[in-house]
Amino acid sequence: MKNVRVITTDGNRKKFWEEQTREASGQLDYMHMLKVYPELSEQEIEGFGGAFTEASAVSFSELSEEAREEFLEGYFGESGLGYVLGRMHMNSCDFGLGNYAYVEEGDEDLHSFDISHDREQIIPLVKRAMERAGAKEFGILISPWSPPAYMKTNGEMNHGGKLLERYRKLWADYYVKYLLELKKEGVPVKYLTVQNEPEAVQTWDSCIYTAEEEGAFVVDYLKPALEAAGLGDCTGTTYLRNAGKGGTGGGKCGKGPILGGFAAGRPRNRGGMSQLF
Repeated sequence: MKNVRVITTDGNRKKFWEEQTREASGQLDYMHMLKVYPELSEQEIEGFGGAFTEASAVSFSELSEEAREEFLEGYFGESGLGYVLGRMHMNSCDFGLGNYAYVEEGDEDLHSFDISHDREQIIPLVKRAMERAGAKEFGILISPWSPPAYMKTNGEMNHGGKLLERYRKLWADYYVKYLLELKKEGVPVKYLTVQNEPEAVQTWDSCIYTAEEEGAFVVDYLKPALEAAGLGDCTGTTYLRNAGKGGTGGGKCGKGPILGGFAAGRPRNRGGMSQLF
């Protein structure tokens, strides 16, 4: 008989990474067997990470310094999970204290653009995570939940609605301004997505796109805006599609196909994301 190592994590029973060695007896359950072939390789997993939401940042700020250190080590340290990826939301999201955008309502040229809101708690948390991870390849994925209310068909950030066609260029410029501000802060943005859950009408921040609308926005507005600002090496992805729905592809914003060709239907996974806290 062979011995097998069993690792159990069960929050209900307060078991966390409990290891046991057991004798493999009886008939093996081939229907639920996971077979690993280390000699075969397909996609490369760049890493795993969590979502740096306003809710996460506020919760972190209310911890004692001892608890903060425990949190950082647990998620980003060598003795913890070793996260090297993170997701930030551009404008507010459902894990936040309320709706907010970086411009004043009705700003047609983005003169009022200001990310002071994120500098209060979100960016400081990201920086501490980066410091603890100590990884040269630490990267952030940017995803919006909704454009500002005045850019949408329903006039609000919640309850779906669509990006008004006349604001497509302004919304692309909005991406650029945000990315450049994060660059000033030393936040390494590696990936971005057009829209979080683009088929979900939610009671919180949300905006609806078809795959064709996403593609048109990227090809005609977002990609040219990124390249004009010297951000053409950022990777675009539609990773954050609705559960159960197929992705619409992704790829490099710079050389090669236009973001992988949004009509190509090639899902592109960069790693795993979970909600911090």
